[in-house]
Amino acid sequence: MTRRLARPEHEKKSTCGLTRILKAVNEYSGALLAAFTALLFVATVLLWWATRDLVEGAKDTAESELRAYVIPTKGDVRNFGTSAPLEASIRIRNAGQTPAYRITTSIDLRLGEDFTPQPVDLSPDVLGPGSETNLLFVASRLLTPEEESKIKEGNLTIYVFGEIRYRDIFRIEHVTKYRRMTRTRSGALQGTGDILDLYNAKEGNDSN
Repeated sequence: MTRRLARPEHEKKSTCGLTRILKAVNEYSGALLAAFTALLFVATVLLWWATRDLVEGAKDTAESELRAYVIPTKGDVRNFGTSAPLEASIRIRNAGQTPAYRITTSIDLRLGEDFTPQPVDLSPDVLGPGSETNLLFVASRLLTPEEESKIKEGNLTIYVFGEIRYRDIFRIEHVTKYRRMTRTRSGALQGTGDILDLYNAKEGNDSN
């Protein structure tokens, strides 16, 4: 006849404690799994959001670096003090790395601060990266002696202004508005001979 040995009391308590722990884990395993799944979902969404912002930022940076930038670089007014009408010239340049498409331009010359826009040249053109071209305007009349004197004295200003519209390689429309003006310094009209220098006006220059 086999004799069974009685378990020590501490072993019985350990077994009961382990049973309770396993039972508790079994009861709450579903809730723990659900909580873990929810945390994993939130982490995935946050990672997607951060990645999306990073991709969008890289795209915007690439577009801004590669797009066309058509800007006026310099200009002048010719035939001042002669018997010929004033002639304004503005040189524009594509300072970007890709061509500018469907370029339309306008240019006008006014005495005083009248900046009513003229119709835009509706003959679309293309300007490659680094390329330049001139915008020209010839006044419809001669200056009067009084106007010429006021300009020399700095009491009347010649303004040359207009805008450049174009589309970049990413099919985004852009507008560059420019306004240049003559000026006197120390009582002397700035220029050489019949050619007057043009300077940026405080207002009227803008681009997107």
